[in-house]
Amino acid sequence: ETSTALATAGTGFQYVTYGSVTGLTPRYGQTGSALDVFGQHLKPWSVCWFEGGQDRAGTNNDAEQPSGYASSTTHFVSSVLIKCEAPFHGTREGAVAVDVSNGERESLARAKSAVEFTYAPVPATRHVSPRSGSTAGGTVV
Repeated sequence: ETSTALATAGTGFQYVTYGSVTGLTPRYGQTGSALDVFGQHLKPWSVCWFEGGQDRAGTNNDAEQPSGYASSTTHFVSSVLIKCEAPFHGTREGAVAVDVSNGERESLARAKSAVEFTYAPVPATRHVSPRSGSTAGGTVV
């Protein structure tokens, strides 16, 4: 079991057990995708974190920014399951590590995970043919 000590004013030390991610479903999707995050030592106050990527201003936040992006919605189910939404992750597609924090000081109370979520491209319609059809319906597109 991995833990760390956090100094708190007037009360000495508080030991916080690292939450760990062991699995994720689905493994790919877009911003806002609902995820089941499986792990160990999850708490009602646990937060899902998605590493790296770009912020809304286009700033690259890969290795230099270990905090990544927190899910705006995390729902505790049990010590082995929480549900969260994939946060906005810039315009980048690809795999990012998913971590869980169990404390106020995120960088101290979080273990790195090897479990990844892949941001997939958002589907888009580029062309429709034919461009018109019968108002009665039945036109094959």
